[in-house]
Amino acid sequence: KNKKPYAYGIAQKVINLTFKYLYCHDEAKNYEDNFKDCHTVLDSYILKYYGEKDTSWTKLSKQGYDDIEKR
Repeated sequence: KNKKPYAYGIAQKVINLTFKYLYCHDEAKNYEDNFKDCHTVLDSYILKYYGEKDTSWTKLSKQGYDDIEKR
């Protein structure tokens, strides 16, 4: 079947949630080096704050995600 690729925002959500769960684990100190390049998730509250209230962050392209993140 022809499957549409996932949006960049979906991939970011999966990665960020994985790190969040690892960080909450008792042995998180063993993974701290993996967290140094993490950034804040662009959720609906952050998008609304930056005037992007009609944008679904899970549907953002990499360029769209990067553009908003740089603000």
